[in-house]
Amino acid sequence: MGLLKSFRHTDWTLEDYPIKVIKRSPQQLEPLGRFKLSPWTAQVIHWWLMRGDGATREEAMGELHRRFEKFKANAAKLPRPGTRIKPKIELALTKEINKHAAIVDDLMARVLGFEPGSYLITDESSLWDFHTEESNEPYLRKIMLLYGIDASDIEPPTIAAIAHRICESRCT
Repeated sequence: MGLLKSFRHTDWTLEDYPIKVIKRSPQQLEPLGRFKLSPWTAQVIHWWLMRGDGATREEAMGELHRRFEKFKANAAKLPRPGTRIKPKIELALTKEINKHAAIVDDLMARVLGFEPGSYLITDESSLWDFHTEESNEPYLRKIMLLYGIDASDIEPPTIAAIAHRICESRCT
């Protein structure tokens, strides 16, 4: 389709978009803790969030197609193929984190090893967001030892909920 015609056309299919397919080398597939990359990725060029991953090229393309169709079904308008898509980033609230700021800073430093101000955290941030281990167990043990609270039943294990429980145990 020509460039001028593309400004009038709006019923795009995945085939209208430029796609790159990447096969990772064995070195790139080395797992980082619980994070394991798929060997194949198919991605719409200039739209970095529109991608599919899979064990084969076909699986990656199939996943990309499913994600595109889901997006298309819910979008008011599709972007014109070839245009650079700037993702809209919305952060969750920080009301609870701010309420327990001193506890959060202490917990992040003593349990997870982060200096205050060196991380981005919201009320929805979880222990999972700050490590690559297969389990939260080592961190939950540290929380028990340092603060005397059991946070293993908090699901999801948000930093805000853990800080709230620490606060409750200190205030009573």
